[in-house]
Parts: sequence; structure tokens; C-alpha cells
Amino acid sequence: MKVIEIDMKQTKTITLRISNDLNNEIEKIVRERGYSSKSDFIRLALDEFLMSYQKELEGLTHEAKSWSRNSKESDQLSNPNLVLIY
Repeated sequence: MKVIEIDMKQTKTITLRISNDLNNEIEKIVRERGYSSKSDFIRLALDEFLMSYQKELEGLTHEAKSWSRNSKESDQLSNPNLVLIY
């Protein structure tokens, strides 16, 4: 299990509404996995999601850069007056 140290001066409290079913599932995971609270579990889940999302964005950015370097139309991609209609 991951331990997250939190500087309380650098935090923001949010209110989150979830369904009873989702709450029950989170409570079950907290008990089974030994998290100290639902908040700790949710913080870790969000942290992991955001890291995954950032990696996905970096991959898309890398693919776009590779495509533009390899594309015969790369000059058009950098043209600020280009309008795409679809």
C-alpha cells in the first residue's frame, strides 16, 4: 500500500456526491485493502488516474509530432491560416 503524506496547508476540501452502490464498493475496498479512510483511497485512485491520463496525453502529443514530421503536409500543419472543415 502507498502512503501519501499531505501538507494540510496545501489542500482543498471538496464535496463529492456518489451513489450508494459506489459508496458501498469503496467502503469494501477500503476494508479489504487496509486503507486508513475512503479519502485516502479516493486520493490515491485520482492520483493514479491522473498519472495514467498524463501518460496518455504525452503519447498522443508524441504521435502527433511524429506524424507531422513524417507528413508531406507538415508545412500546412504549422500554417496558422489553415481551416479544416469536416
